[in-house]
Amino acid sequence: MPGHTDALEFDDGKLMLGKHESLNDVNWDNLVARVGRDELQRLGVEPDRIHVIWSAADPPLPADAARFRQRIDGSDAPLVLFMGQQYQYKGITELVAAVDMVRRRKVSAELVVIGPSTPFSERFFAQHSYPWLHLLGRVDEQTKWDALEASSVVCLPSRNEAFGRVYLEGWSKGKPVIGARIPTVQEVITEGKTGLLVEPGSSEQLAAAIERLLTNPSLAAEMGANGALELARRFSWSSVVERVEAAYAAVLDRDPSGRGV
Repeated sequence: MPGHTDALEFDDGKLMLGKHESLNDVNWDNLVARVGRDELQRLGVEPDRIHVIWSAADPPLPADAARFRQRIDGSDAPLVLFMGQQYQYKGITELVAAVDMVRRRKVSAELVVIGPSTPFSERFFAQHSYPWLHLLGRVDEQTKWDALEASSVVCLPSRNEAFGRVYLEGWSKGKPVIGARIPTVQEVITEGKTGLLVEPGSSEQLAAAIERLLTNPSLAAEMGANGALELARRFSWSSVVERVEAAYAAVLDRDPSGRGV
């Protein structure tokens, strides 16, 4: 039910996961996202019982940056792209404030927000409307890939994130990415190599990261290229299958009968 509070029990006490909109949110990925593997080990989960499979990105569609820019009134400014459901924990408020800071420093930038609205975002954007802010809501796959092609930076500064496929989609188009410094995202983005990380909730750090990438195109291109290599190495579907097979093999090594661990 909406607003239900869930917890996991361990031998040494109760580990709260916090409020969730749906019981579907109570899963292993969200536990790792909120707690991290190191903390799970501290709480008594044996390291060899923790298998983080992650996911992969589907192949990108051929895309047209000019077509997307026509959709946002032909703007030729560098685009910061957010893609995801517009919940507060996704960092929407910090991102809008950060882009505003960047623009006040005379750095050209506009913000594109793609993804389903929420009651929070509808209230927030009713009070925060700017000529440089483009709210597209839900879009089709082609428009999504056109937006990625047109973007200069892909930014998802979530305070909680089970994985963050958006980063992989950005890398598939050779774009640098920015995320929050939380356990799961730190396992996806290599700071300073495939993207930048900022403290969750810090508009100031987010503005500095955006400005750094927009004013240093060679660094942005290098991080985007490194991300594309990381995508091929760690986040292809073949690598996901290998990790799944390794996890099953580890279980069977513990219990060859396959009846349990």
